[in-house]
Amino acid sequence: MLTRYFRRLSAAAGVAVLVSVASVAQSATDPWSRALPLPTACYLSQDQFATQTATAVETLSTERDRQSGINEEIASKVKSVSDQDPMELARRMQQNMMNDPQNAQKYMEMLGATDPAAAQARSQHALDRKVQMDTEEKNLVASYQTALQRAMTPPHAKFMALRKRLGITEGWGVGESAPASVYAEYDAIKREADQAYAAFCPQWWGATGSMQAFVKRYKVYLVNERIPHEQEADAQRTASYAMFNTPSGTYRSLATMDAVSDYMKVADRLYSNRQSEPICTASTCRDLPGL
Repeated sequence: MLTRYFRRLSAAAGVAVLVSVASVAQSATDPWSRALPLPTACYLSQDQFATQTATAVETLSTERDRQSGINEEIASKVKSVSDQDPMELARRMQQNMMNDPQNAQKYMEMLGATDPAAAQARSQHALDRKVQMDTEEKNLVASYQTALQRAMTPPHAKFMALRKRLGITEGWGVGESAPASVYAEYDAIKREADQAYAAFCPQWWGATGSMQAFVKRYKVYLVNERIPHEQEADAQRTASYAMFNTPSGTYRSLATMDAVSDYMKVADRLYSNRQSEPICTASTCRDLPGL
């Protein structure tokens, strides 16, 4: 029996690193602390969410690369011992079993209890859930664009009617030679467009809007489903290393780092759909191709 377990453990050790079976260790700094609070402003110009999120993603990526290097170094050392002196691994395993038979038995039971069919089913479910969340994001953006177009229909219709009345079929706006009264009418339409967007905004970008609701739901999915699944896989792959009684205190799972990075990227993609800035200030309005 010992030989059978050793062969299984030795093979796993060639590609894995040690973590606690109870939980895969995380970095000292909680990766979730990198994620910015979701904005509630209607316009991109009203906050620095995009810039700050890009900086946070870059910082987290640097931390992940550093930790990945540490993990790979540990894995390389284990593989080196496994390839060069498999008997040394056997000696370590036997020593570990004698020194800590209770935990050693847990490790062996954990590795021996793997059900390939069940593991495959869990992996397929995790993949299906990812596809489902990706699809929800795409559908949400499509719904937003449709709703935005609907909200802007009244001022846009007035603008098109104004252009038709003036006989304008090409170019932007109402032309350079229009009288002041036409420009005043044109600006009034633009301000109406701003008001329509302001009224439309909260249901999508507000604290209880659809975008916040999805991003929060996405985080719940990451925390309750994706991260535990990936950590379980980490623990299953690395439990063998514990049997060889090799120090691994610097190993950290990358599951949470990767999830937080994806969370921030999803939030950034969604919130980049906001209007850049109002069409009008208190004193003047700018021209737009469609209004």
